[in-house]
Amino acid sequence: MLEYIVDIGKENKSVEIYYQIFGKEWGKYIESASEFLKASWKKIEVNDKLTKNYRGILFEYLIACCLYSKKILPFYRQAKINFVPNATYDITLYNSQGYPITLSLKTSLRERYKQADLEGMALKNVHRRAKNYLITLDEREYKGVKSKIEKGDVGGLDRVILADKQEFDELLAELGKMNFSKAKVIEIITGKIIE
Repeated sequence: MLEYIVDIGKENKSVEIYYQIFGKEWGKYIESASEFLKASWKKIEVNDKLTKNYRGILFEYLIACCLYSKKILPFYRQAKINFVPNATYDITLYNSQGYPITLSLKTSLRERYKQADLEGMALKNVHRRAKNYLITLDEREYKGVKSKIEKGDVGGLDRVILADKQEFDELLAELGKMNFSKAKVIEIITGKIIE
């Protein structure tokens, strides 16, 4: 199933930690992305040397590996989007129809879903058709956030998705049907210029 992302720029620490925990053959024979996430996260949870920060970095890398192996490309990691202040999106895809799709990744939710909601609202204020998906491993808090989305109490999130369940595979299948491209460069001001 899995192809590894080797060249991810400055964030080589996530690759290094990944290989220390899993080696180079891990995941090759796991059929689905959700099963890959479930099995990988079990190995991460029993590793008491990993801080919460490194667990978050690894979770992002695991999701990136799933996108890469399904050829859902190109995508941006830790992306900033013009005209959306004070927000950095974990993973961003730019739909060829001209709008971004962001994946907010949280290993646990508690109050953290509120950050993803605010970032999603900021994004949708600029890009009206944008989609913002919250991907998590926190099954306990998932139901409450899903209920808030369904009731309309959360406006910046389109869906909350458990990464280790079939709904993650369904999201990847949905994204796999879309075409993505590098984001377009835009001029800040257009019009007749007087110099």
